[in-house]
Amino acid sequence: MEPRRVANVLQPSAHLLNFQQILAIPVKRAERKAINPLTKEAIALILRQPDTSTLSGRRDATILCFLYDTAARVQEICDLRIEDVRLDYPASVKILGKGRKTRVVPILPATAQNLKKYLTEMHMLAPEKSHLPLFMNRNGQKLTRAGVTYILNKYAKAASVIDPSIPEKIPPHLMRHTKAMHIYDIPTLKLQTYMPVQVLQ
Repeated sequence: MEPRRVANVLQPSAHLLNFQQILAIPVKRAERKAINPLTKEAIALILRQPDTSTLSGRRDATILCFLYDTAARVQEICDLRIEDVRLDYPASVKILGKGRKTRVVPILPATAQNLKKYLTEMHMLAPEKSHLPLFMNRNGQKLTRAGVTYILNKYAKAASVIDPSIPEKIPPHLMRHTKAMHIYDIPTLKLQTYMPVQVLQ
């Protein structure tokens, strides 16, 4: 091979140089959008959307109330059993979280009363049923993450028709984040002690 041709082969082409220059350009990381908590008014409106004249509506209202009050992760809600809940004063729920760590979370008297009404109506307070899931679907199986998310978004969408500032789709962790923010805002939300679940200012 002629020396000139050897030199041309060894020298990087203009296309290769351009490619290397492109690869050297630092990639700009997409900035994460700040998670804005829902307002008290938005939470109150969402909690008022279930049709509590129906059994499924009363179940959904209880789930939404429980999800907000406990600030639990959605999978933690799904994994709860009836025996994990203390309905007598002081009401609380034993939650198994990440790393198999257990924590006891107090719940408001209104939440406990609503939950007790729901479990009584479902005939689920008998001792032999204490091992059953706290919240079940129509097939008698425990709710899944997708099921809880569907319920939340169903009523978020209904609330957004009334108040367009409320997103039609709300990830369950936003309820957890919202409750954490509301804890620092005194007075906090007070949940009504009777169905339908409502929020009083």
